[in-house]
Amino acid sequence: MEALVAGVAERLVAAGYPLYRLQVSARLIHPLYAATTVTWVRGQGASTDRFEHGGRQSDAWMKSPLRHMLENGVSEYHLRVGDGEGLEYPVVRELQGQGVTAYLAMRTPFGDPKGIDPDQQDGVFMTWSSSAPGGWSAPQMADLRRLQSRLAVVFRLAMRQRLAEDVVSAYLGSDAGRRILAGRIQRGDGDDIDAVIWFSDLRSSTRLAEALPKEVFLELLNRFFECTAGSVQAAGGEILGYIGDCVLAIFPFQHFGGAAPACRAALGAGRMAVARLAKVNAERQARVEAPLGFGIGLHPGTVMFGNIGLPERLNFSVIGPAANEAARVADQCRPLGEVIVVSAPFRKLAGGAGAQWRELGEFQLRNVDRPMKLFAPK
Repeated sequence: MEALVAGVAERLVAAGYPLYRLQVSARLIHPLYAATTVTWVRGQGASTDRFEHGGRQSDAWMKSPLRHMLENGVSEYHLRVGDGEGLEYPVVRELQGQGVTAYLAMRTPFGDPKGIDPDQQDGVFMTWSSSAPGGWSAPQMADLRRLQSRLAVVFRLAMRQRLAEDVVSAYLGSDAGRRILAGRIQRGDGDDIDAVIWFSDLRSSTRLAEALPKEVFLELLNRFFECTAGSVQAAGGEILGYIGDCVLAIFPFQHFGGAAPACRAALGAGRMAVARLAKVNAERQARVEAPLGFGIGLHPGTVMFGNIGLPERLNFSVIGPAANEAARVADQCRPLGEVIVVSAPFRKLAGGAGAQWRELGEFQLRNVDRPMKLFAPK
C-alpha cells in the first residue's frame, strides 16, 4: 500500500502538480487495529500508521477535519489554508507551518451508510495538500476527484488482501494463515512436519472461574495467555489454538534450522513464560491474591499439520501420536510439582550436559503404548 500511494504521489509531482502531502486513511476490520493511514510527504517517502481500538476517541481524531466530514456526511472538504481557513484543526495548522496552502479532503464510501454508526462506516479518506501559492486550481481539483474514485478502489482491494493475511494470522497463526490463503482449504489438506509440540494449561482454572466474576476471570485468563502464548510467539513458535485454559503450539524444525534449535527455542519460551508469570504473581501477592500455577509439556515428533473437522467447519491444527504424547507429558506437571516437563526424546534433541536436567522417572502415560522417561530443566 505504501508503494501504491508513493507511486501515485511521485507521478503527480513529476507531472507538475504541487503536491506536498498525500494521506490515505481507512477503517480496518481487525482484532487489534481500528484504522490505518498511509502518508506520503514530498522528499520523505511513504509510511504507515495503525491505530488501536479506542483511538477514535483521541484528541487528534476529535479535532480532525476527517471526523467533521464523517459526522456531517461531507464527501469533500476544501480548506484554503493560505487564506487562514481550517486553522481550528491542529493538523491543518501543522501543515500550514510546513508551507501548505490548500488542504483538500475527499471521502469515497463503500456500501450503504444508512443506519450505520459513523465510526463503523466503510470508506476511504484521502487528503491532498498543495504547496503552490494559490493552492489547488479548479482543473487540478477535477483531476484529483477522478484519481480519488479510482485510487480508493485499488487501495481498498490492496488493504483487503493485507487484512485477510492479518486476520487469518491472528486467528489461526501465521503459518496456518499463509497455507489457507495459498489454497490449502479442503478437509484433509495438510503436510507431515517435524516439530516440538507445546501444551500448557492453567491450574485450578475451574475453581477460579467459579469464584471470580466473569469479567475478572476473563482478564486473568488473558494475562495468563500473555505469559504463555506470548512467550511462544516471542520465541518464534506457532500458536495453533486455545482449548479452554490450554495453549497448543508448535516449533517446526524447518523454521528453526533443525531439531536442536527448535527444542532450544521451545525451552527458552517456557523459561520466558515462567519469568513472566512470576511478575504477574508478584503483583497478585501485593494485592493479597493467590498465585497462579501452570504447567508446560514439551515433546518432539512428526504430526500432520492441516485441516480437520467437518467440510463446513474446519480447524487447522496438528494430529498424530506425538500431539497426544505431548498432552500427556503436560499432564504430569501437576502430580510431579513441576512447571516444565519434557520427554526423553526432547531432552536428547535439545542437547546440553546431563547436569542441566533432572530425571523425574519413567512413567506410563495415559493412552501411550510405551513408558516414557521425563525430565525437568534445572
